[in-house]
Order: sequence, then C-alpha cells, then structure tokens
Amino acid sequence: MAIRDFAHTHEGAGGDALAIPTVAAMIAVLFAGSTVLTPLYIVYKQQFGFSQITLTLIYAVYVVSNLAALLMLGSVSDIVGRRPASLAAMLVAIV
Repeated sequence: MAIRDFAHTHEGAGGDALAIPTVAAMIAVLFAGSTVLTPLYIVYKQQFGFSQITLTLIYAVYVVSNLAALLMLGSVSDIVGRRPASLAAMLVAIV
C-alpha cells in the first residue's frame, strides 16, 4: 500500500514517461557523436602524412582527455542539476 501511495503522490509523475527515452536518446547521440571521427583517422593519415604513431598519440590524447573530463565534470550535475548539465552537454556536443 505504501508504494502505491508514493506513486500517486510523486510530483511530476506525468512528465516522467518521456524522461527515460529522452535521456537515452541524448546519451546515444553523444556516444555516436564521440565516435564519428574515429574512421576518419585513416583519411587524416593520408591527407596530412601522419605516421601510425601520430595517429595512436592523437587517439590516446582523445581518450585521456575524455577520461579527465568525465572525472572532473561528473559532479557538475550534482551542483547545478541534471537538466542544466544535460543541456550544457548537448550544446557542447552540437558545437
């Protein structure tokens, strides 16, 4: 009975139906966008004359930068809230 009462008194329950699919779509777009450049590394190698070690270093810098950003910016949503943090992440990804 207590669980049912909680479900009926939960504020904003009407808008929660689209919250999970929306967030899932946002995450999918961000992940897809972060991997779009990977197949282009071969083009960069040919066009700019990069060696294999240069491509490896470029990818390593990307991975380390991504890890650092996740570790340092992970608590932003705790400070400003999930919605503003998600919106900011989407805007940065668009740019």
